Amino acid sequence: MEAARGMNNLLPKSHLDLQILRTFDIPAERSRPKTPVEIIWRKPIEGWFKLNVDGALGNLDHSGAGGVFKNSMSILGWTVSSRLGNTTNFFAEFAALFQGIEIAKEKGVERVWIECDSIAVIEAIKGRKIPWTFSQKWLILRT
Repeated sequence: MEAARGMNNLLPKSHLDLQILRTFDIPAERSRPKTPVEIIWRKPIEGWFKLNVDGALGNLDHSGAGGVFKNSMSILGWTVSSRLGNTTNFFAEFAALFQGIEIAKEKGVERVWIECDSIAVIEAIKGRKIPWTFSQKWLILRT
């Protein structure tokens, strides 16, 4: 434990990291709370649906994707959700987006305002850099 005493405090990135550090009696730096940001949901204009999508990683690397459609009166239209197994945040976010677009297409919804909290997914769409695992689906959905 002498080596641990000479180490600078480490900032754990996960609960597992923190447990490992504690097991070896290594001091861990506490993260500082972030400044809260108020997020307000805005309803779509008349004749449009809003689709909010999100992908997530859970315990034991189980990931999922989901989305919610609401109309201009904030009334729930449809939901979509799926288990994805062991994957990345990026894949989960993309899966949520594509599942939502597929539902919109199935339901004949042409005016959809999509919100996604993944900057990586938004930049990939803007830059037309769709991951190869979704590229075929992207071509089908665009028609």
